[in-house]
Amino acid sequence: MSRVGPEAIGSVGAWRHEMARRLLNLDFKPFSEDGFRASFMPLWGPLRIARSTISPGITFRDNELVRDGEDSFTLLVSRHSRITVSHQKREIVLRPGEATLLRNSETGTVGSEKPYSFDSILFPAAELLQLAPGANEHAARPIFASSEALILLSTYVGHLRKLACRDAKVQAAARQHIFDLTAVLLAGNGHRFDEQMEDSLQAARFAAACAMISARSGEPGLSVGGVAAGLGISTRYLQRLFEHRSLSFTEYLNEVRLKKAYAILADPQTVDRHIIDVALSVGFSDISHFNRLFRRRFNEVPTGVRKVARSKDGPPPPSGRLAHANCIGRKHYEPNQLLGSSADPRSSGREGGRKAP
Repeated sequence: MSRVGPEAIGSVGAWRHEMARRLLNLDFKPFSEDGFRASFMPLWGPLRIARSTISPGITFRDNELVRDGEDSFTLLVSRHSRITVSHQKREIVLRPGEATLLRNSETGTVGSEKPYSFDSILFPAAELLQLAPGANEHAARPIFASSEALILLSTYVGHLRKLACRDAKVQAAARQHIFDLTAVLLAGNGHRFDEQMEDSLQAARFAAACAMISARSGEPGLSVGGVAAGLGISTRYLQRLFEHRSLSFTEYLNEVRLKKAYAILADPQTVDRHIIDVALSVGFSDISHFNRLFRRRFNEVPTGVRKVARSKDGPPPPSGRLAHANCIGRKHYEPNQLLGSSADPRSSGREGGRKAP
């Protein structure tokens, strides 16, 4: 993933000509040229999602720039500092975490008197208008940070960035989820809200759950109730999200912990760590239970992986397949492809997978 960092763009002229006008079809007017810094970091290529950080000033598209024929929408999410947006004869101020929609075929400005940062998602206008026909009416109107759809969208994009999945089918499914979630942002203002959008909300909730489990897997007492509470959903709803992938919460948590343990044991740099310490560090509190699960999952005991790690080449990486998983209807589905699921946990009476504790 390429990045143009603050160390590379240290002058207003360089930013305007090398990045803003040439690559982003924007221009920039600084409040001061002293100590100028700016950065631009792509976050997810299939939908031109990026993060920009810039010194005090105004980013704009004027009458000259809109002649480029760019017909798209930008969803802009403020990351820090208050950002003033002027567009379609409206002016709003976005606080950190808030968002708005901009129509790039029309003039507008985005700026702040302090250094500011924002994430942006670029949507081809024709595609977004199919899902949200009245999207243009809601340009330059605030979307508050408390919006569940905005929270889910931000979490979903963050999860995609961490996965760095290259599978074209998964990328296409994820791209559609982002379109649907963005349409959901506008649904409260009278736009269509249908089953496809609800599917995308569920997929985003599941992705958010997976991200939270991965981040907190080292907590020995991590429970389905704790994760559900952290996401603001019911325990039973989270259980159903897993069940409709023929997977339980416990199975997924154990998979995350086991793969982290395998990575540590297989690393020649950590061969001196005691196996019990490795087990405890990834969240297991019972070494016997850890050994049994490890052998069942990798067909090898922890000491065997450690022994190979002491050799020159080290062991091969573990398979990405979940031990008992049927994540979206097929056995041995890659964890990175969990994002592609759109099963509705409310509509089926099937009891797939084991119940979570």
